[in-house]
Amino acid sequence: MAGNIETLKRSLRACDPYLNVYDYICKCRPVDLRVALDEIERLRAELDKCKAVAAETHDKWLHAVKMLTDSWRRLRAERPTCKWTRDGEVYDTGCGECFEFTDSGALADQPAIQWCPFCGGRIREAA
Repeated sequence: MAGNIETLKRSLRACDPYLNVYDYICKCRPVDLRVALDEIERLRAELDKCKAVAAETHDKWLHAVKMLTDSWRRLRAERPTCKWTRDGEVYDTGCGECFEFTDSGALADQPAIQWCPFCGGRIREAA
């Protein structure tokens, strides 16, 4: 019998190295089936409580993410535009700064540049 318990402990340790579930199972030696069933029901009730708390926490987290996303979209929509006017190789920005591309002189050749690095406004190139 002792060999079987040790085998069970080794198997449980291999499956669950971060929790001491195997110690709990090995120390719990119910004397009859009724005690074992009661313990199973108690553990199921505890698991249900944990699931309820997890679901509530998940719902709160989703609500917070939605609020942040909505705020971000609203702020992004409220951002001003910054009109860039090309003057030779340099762009004069609507916010009073100057910007020059070192690899290509045209804003159209820079698809990754959409926001003014000075004021944060969406870039609009003057015609």
